[in-house]
Amino acid sequence: MPSFQQPTPGSGREPPPVILIVEDTLDGRQTLQTLLAGQGYMLAFAENGLEGLAKAAELVPDLILLDVMLPGIDGLEVCRRLRANQLLAEVPVIMITALDDRETRLQGIIAGADDFISKRLDGTELRARVRTITRLNRYRRLVRERAKFERLVELMPNGLLLVDAEGTISLANPAMRSILEAGQHDIIVGKDLRHWIDPEQRDQCAAALHQAVALVTYSAQFETVCLRMNGTPFPAEIEVGHFLWDDQALAYVVIRDISNRRQLEEQLLQSQKMESVGRLAGGIAHDFNNLLTAIMGHAELSLDTLAPEAREREDLHAIFASARSAANLIRQLLTFARRQTIEPRTFNPNDLLLDIDRLLRRLIGEDIELVTFPAPDLGLIRADPNQIEQVLVNLAVNARDAMPDGGKLTIETANVELDAAYAHAHVGAEPGQYVMLAVSDTGVGIDESIRPYIFEPFFTTKPLGQGTGLGLATCYGIVKQHGGTMEVYSTPRDGAAFKVYLPRVEGLDDSTRRSEPAATMMPSGSETILLVEDEAGVRELVARILVNLGYTVLEAHDGEDALRVAQEREDVPIDLLLTDMVLPRLGGKPLAERMTARYPGIKVLFISGYAEDAVVQNGVLDEGIAFLAKPMTPDALLRKVREVLGEG
Repeated sequence: MPSFQQPTPGSGREPPPVILIVEDTLDGRQTLQTLLAGQGYMLAFAENGLEGLAKAAELVPDLILLDVMLPGIDGLEVCRRLRANQLLAEVPVIMITALDDRETRLQGIIAGADDFISKRLDGTELRARVRTITRLNRYRRLVRERAKFERLVELMPNGLLLVDAEGTISLANPAMRSILEAGQHDIIVGKDLRHWIDPEQRDQCAAALHQAVALVTYSAQFETVCLRMNGTPFPAEIEVGHFLWDDQALAYVVIRDISNRRQLEEQLLQSQKMESVGRLAGGIAHDFNNLLTAIMGHAELSLDTLAPEAREREDLHAIFASARSAANLIRQLLTFARRQTIEPRTFNPNDLLLDIDRLLRRLIGEDIELVTFPAPDLGLIRADPNQIEQVLVNLAVNARDAMPDGGKLTIETANVELDAAYAHAHVGAEPGQYVMLAVSDTGVGIDESIRPYIFEPFFTTKPLGQGTGLGLATCYGIVKQHGGTMEVYSTPRDGAAFKVYLPRVEGLDDSTRRSEPAATMMPSGSETILLVEDEAGVRELVARILVNLGYTVLEAHDGEDALRVAQEREDVPIDLLLTDMVLPRLGGKPLAERMTARYPGIKVLFISGYAEDAVVQNGVLDEGIAFLAKPMTPDALLRKVREVLGEG
């Protein structure tokens, strides 16, 4: 006899009940097989208790017919072991016994048997009991599995619907109601799913539903636009497939609100675009600032040679002013690109508000009320005070322009904590403790259509010639370079609020402002300077300026050439290495390291057209480094050289 009997065909979609018969006699097994034949059961057989336990673990049957008297371990022990097995604990057991006594039945009940039947088998009784118990077991399993399914449906973070081919909803989970922003009394079940699909895409949805209901293997995923209960559209990702529910073919529809994903994608694209513009700005700044250094330097030198009444002075002043404007434009681009050199200090932003209050009142005019709310016990930030001041000034000027008929400008500070959820929703933000600087106005607000572009350089809504479009781009670059983040909140006609978040730090306030040097004559000197600059025009100009004020200048066009010049002139002590950062063959920093190792007393002054150099990390000037940014005027150059060499 085979140990497993195939079921009677045609028993329906659900697999037939599996019955395991544990009986040690061949006659007993054959009798039970004959009595249950043709009833639509799958029959499996075992000849002893241990084999029965193994078969039960393999098949997890719907019912076990178990003889009490078995070789090895008896039926009572088998039953006890079944009940101790978590996988088999709820499988019903009918014990078959030749001992029709009360004690045996009691022991069987204690062991976990569900029913008893005598070996003097009555076929009708056996079939009735087997049919009843298997049905009850199947129903119990179905209820349990359905409860698990419903619990999973409730816990799903995505919306889930069961829908027929016509779009009628028969089930909607809590997440779906949340996504649609359905109220307690809003009816979803029984309604047409397409009611919540954008009209232009309802045909696509209807076609997917028909195919999902008709085809067991159908599965599709696509993006569409759904509507909330109030009609507000939102981007959604929809997954559709076949589902059998209470013998009815339906379509399951999983709906994911991808608004946050789209927002993050847009932020990422915007960040990448801004980074690309930043790299472009940094790429042109070096060469452009070299040109401006030459233009401004020669213009200033020419002015010094002309008589006060010379007509050419006016033209030279115009050239110098235009070059300075161009230099300012490049500086703003570098700030946006986060390649501007900053000198950070630890300070309380409230002190900054006090310092610039008078400046802001003068900038915004008398028809705008300025109100400040400095938070008590405000934390410290480590930043360049001048650049944070520029952020506040730029935002205040923008607010002024948004209130042509007057209004109210509010600046406030606060300690805030940005959590992981905020960081997840804002590309580039990190969770942690921050100081917030908020600038808000009661102006015209910002239209939703232009909000994604307001931090882009050269984007402006002002008439031609009334703005460069670099104000907000500069603010954005400064905040990002300081490790912060910046957000704008605005509704048209209801004003705008810009919130700047800068990392809070521990430590002591060291924000003492450096006073501007008093205007005096250009400082002269007699020291020897090794000038290293690959741009011939800049090198010649700088050498001329220094020589005119008494310095001895040794010139080199790159790092290797500088080492050669120094070696050839070992008889002449070199007091200062004045070097560009970006040089062919050997850069400014490695050159300085080799020169200071060979000549311990030598001073070093770096010059560069932008901050993407080895003396800065993310634009922050290394401690103890002397640095002068291009374009530089003769006066700025000479004062910096004198400062590095010392006043003696």
